[in-house]
Amino acid sequence: VCFFILLIHLYGNKQSSINNWAASSYGLHYGLGFGSRFMIGSILKLLSGDFVSHNETHLFLLFHLSLLCGVLSYFINFLIKKSNYNKFVIYLCLLYLAHPGGITALWRIGIYGKLETYNLLYTLLSVSVFHRIRSVPIKYIVITALSLFNMAIYQGFVFLYYPIIVLIMTVDCYDNQQDKRRWIFTLSNISFVFASFFVLRFATSTIFSNVQEMTHYLDQNTSLEYLPFPLELEYFLPLSKAFKMVTSNIISPYSYRLSTFITAILLSPVIFIILSLWYYCMRRQTLKSSLSLPYLPAVLSLLLFLPQYIFNIDWGRWSIALNTYAFFATLYLYYTGFPKMQEAFQKAEKYILKYSYLSIALLIYVALLSRFLSIVPLAEANHLLTPLIQP
Repeated sequence: VCFFILLIHLYGNKQSSINNWAASSYGLHYGLGFGSRFMIGSILKLLSGDFVSHNETHLFLLFHLSLLCGVLSYFINFLIKKSNYNKFVIYLCLLYLAHPGGITALWRIGIYGKLETYNLLYTLLSVSVFHRIRSVPIKYIVITALSLFNMAIYQGFVFLYYPIIVLIMTVDCYDNQQDKRRWIFTLSNISFVFASFFVLRFATSTIFSNVQEMTHYLDQNTSLEYLPFPLELEYFLPLSKAFKMVTSNIISPYSYRLSTFITAILLSPVIFIILSLWYYCMRRQTLKSSLSLPYLPAVLSLLLFLPQYIFNIDWGRWSIALNTYAFFATLYLYYTGFPKMQEAFQKAEKYILKYSYLSIALLIYVALLSRFLSIVPLAEANHLLTPLIQP
């Protein structure tokens, strides 16, 4: 049921074309040299040949979004059955699906076709593979390979959905504390991923000497509707100058930061629910006891999101990933059987049954909000902000 509802929402709200900021990545491939964001274009070139059309690219994206809907629906169905239909598990899953920063934001204007869509899909597939492979070395080799594949799709993965991978590896280490190999494999995975980030970001080498040559190639070999500006930012400008150009030419830092703060206020009931669960798990714990359980490392994984918020302006996109991590981490620690989180869920189940009307009202309220945008998360927050900053 969940899968068909998501598909109806996807095909009823999909955009007519891929976001023009991201579209150029679908036409670039490793035949042009070594560069960041070349993986998706390389796969498309294998499927479509020398010329990449707009229609083929759109179908490719829709296939992956449909697959993402299917994988997420499978996860939700499996978790609900595993929980013996715990009411709060069901409620939290519904809250994520209804959330403006949930999966449905990925096919709305401004984000449709962005590369982190593929990152989320292959992250969820990585989680599934990790739990299905029994051999410890093989499961860590496979998840490292998938992590590097995700990095080749979009190097921002390390600051968006990679925290989910770090979480499942960390939980596996805590579940098997006598097996020191797992910690070695985990640290190796983290080292490879961060090394790949620096290689992809700072060691790009293509056959093009300037952005004009690159756009000429795209015009001759694709029918994509794209902007040249992102190509200049990614491949031809120093990082500091690129960031300065974006923040000075597109939007003021004051605007999108304040808008994100207003978004947090509008979604404070949801934030309160998540934080309450984690507070229950971590209260009255000493530093020593905290280090013997995965709750503190799971919270510290949030630090991986900071570079995106500091050095990039698309706070709406980063908030989608942050929101997904918060829901995933909470449900995952319940699923893996950590006593405090399971206790918290049992208590929360009683609360939502006791205050059922308020719980339903919150679901409806969250579902009625607009989906997150690329730079400013909620359009409603922007509407509230505009009168305040206009002279």
